[in-house]
Amino acid sequence: MREFITIRQKAFYEFLSDYNKDKPKEQQIWLDLKDIAIFEYIAQLCTTEHEKIKQSRIIINDTEYTHIAYKKIIEDNPLLYFSLNSKDKLAKKIDRLCSIGLISKYFAKEKGSKTYFALSPNSYTLIAEQPEGVSPNGKTPYSQMARGGIAEQQDNSKYNIDSYNSKNKIERIKYIYANLSFFEKKLLILLGNLQKHFETYNLKVSTYKKHLEVFRGLSSKYEEVELITAIYARAIKAIKETSGSQLKTIANPNFLKASMEDLLLEAKEFMEYEELDEDSIEIEFYFMADTGTYLNFYSEIDRYSGEFIDKAGNARDITTLEEDIFLIREYLKQFDIKITSKIKSFLLSNSIENIPYKILVGRFIYALLDDKYQEKFTSTSELADLYNDILKDKEINYSDLKLQLMEKVPIK
Repeated sequence: MREFITIRQKAFYEFLSDYNKDKPKEQQIWLDLKDIAIFEYIAQLCTTEHEKIKQSRIIINDTEYTHIAYKKIIEDNPLLYFSLNSKDKLAKKIDRLCSIGLISKYFAKEKGSKTYFALSPNSYTLIAEQPEGVSPNGKTPYSQMARGGIAEQQDNSKYNIDSYNSKNKIERIKYIYANLSFFEKKLLILLGNLQKHFETYNLKVSTYKKHLEVFRGLSSKYEEVELITAIYARAIKAIKETSGSQLKTIANPNFLKASMEDLLLEAKEFMEYEELDEDSIEIEFYFMADTGTYLNFYSEIDRYSGEFIDKAGNARDITTLEEDIFLIREYLKQFDIKITSKIKSFLLSNSIENIPYKILVGRFIYALLDDKYQEKFTSTSELADLYNDILKDKEINYSDLKLQLMEKVPIK
């Protein structure tokens, strides 16, 4: 059984309204929540990169189809209230999705009478939208695009599949992480970056699961942003004052829950005194915590696998980023140009949120090899302008360009 069902209600409503607007009433097709839940389940399996599912795929007329058994749809979605003896009801729902052009179906007798599904181009706009262009802070996309007419899936969506596919610890962690809310992900990252400070004072740290349980309860009473900024403020003060007692209120969720009113008041006073807002207190925390701002995007799944998931849904090794930054830094040293530490955060955040890693970094290496752009690598805002004004449509080969850069970096 899967744990979560995610539905982009607004996107579906707009799609259906547009589909039916010029049709007479008898030709209109409207979907209900059951129809959309079935589509969402099929879409997840059609877009996942999980090896077991990839191996089940076939190519028909240059289109990739994924095998999905009706029985599996019924078993994994018990709230649809279909019994294994009522597959015809499910079949009617799936036929509606085919009629409206969201999916296509192929019945393969040659494969033992299995049913295969593929998504239509329209389907991808209902899964997620792909932002184009990079942002200086990695948070605000500049515009929207669709690669080849098909918008790419949301980052980490390829792991939003049922736990029965998760055969090892890394896959399971990725699965859990993919289904957390933005607030919960931020909480995990924040606590992960505080870990070494907890260890300094030999503090017993509760599991992340316990923290999540407490915060889910608190979020019904307080705004989520209030809760996060309260921890940032307490953590910054504790690190500045080298105070284990203050960190204890964060390390132990029970202390945290009991002292939340004090933390909220303290955070408000601290932010006013330091002239910080919600965004700047987060940046202040990552500098004070001595983790480097780029670790804001370095999730718990990375601590186990050493990977981050880029915008295309591809797993990238964090050492690849470190290596590319090293090459860029060493190359620029020849021209007495120093890059800032924020470049690392800039590349990581934008590759996760905006542009797939190899496309993003490859385009910057392309620019780096042209000496007229070298000076722009000292400022993240200039890098963003460079990308959006000059590089965003540049077709490149990341591997070839990286080899060229390596040849130009002197070996010491």
